[in-house]
Amino acid sequence: AMSGSDESARLERVYDLSATAAWIRAGGFRRVALQIPDDLLHDAVNLAAALERRCVASGDAATASGGDAVPPTRVFVLADTTFGSCCVDEVAAAHHAADAIVHFGRACMSPVARLPARFVFNKVDLDADACAEAIAAHASALGARNAKCVEDDDDAGRVDAVVVLVDQEHAHATDELRRRVETAMASSPSSSAPVTVAKTLPVEALPRERAARVSGVRGG
Repeated sequence: AMSGSDESARLERVYDLSATAAWIRAGGFRRVALQIPDDLLHDAVNLAAALERRCVASGDAATASGGDAVPPTRVFVLADTTFGSCCVDEVAAAHHAADAIVHFGRACMSPVARLPARFVFNKVDLDADACAEAIAAHASALGARNAKCVEDDDDAGRVDAVVVLVDQEHAHATDELRRRVETAMASSPSSSAPVTVAKTLPVEALPRERAARVSGVRGG
């Protein structure tokens, strides 16, 4: 069995508790719904308690540093979204008067209409070195094929670039993968096809109207 400190460290690593608590405090949210899929419900109680403790701790720190007293944040678990759990369940959250949602697990990233949301994806380890080596080798092979296409005047067979898309469960390793790919490509033949590791989507979402207002303020 895990010790209390080991369990706390695991929850922090898997569920981005500190970053999520910081988002909650920055948004001034007071009632936060945690949308947790069926396969993660075994962590629901400990996850909710740990997140609430972090919100309380950050509020106490703000008060101690001379700020106004911060009202407590309450979190609660939405555990009834068995079907369509990839979508943010704003209706269920509204039934509990939530002012924000944290969505855990795989997400379809559909726009939110009413409530701010933060997405916390599953995390699966990625062997960035092995991936980078395979990508660089593929880019080198494509470069050689492109050279042959030029000789044969075969434009249809050419590949202009390689775009690497990272699944949500590996999103946490995107920056590391990008660095490893850049290193691997530096020692690849100059004829290799160029490689781009795509950026991941933002994990924080605002309702459309609020996002438009924020965009307008920034643009102005």
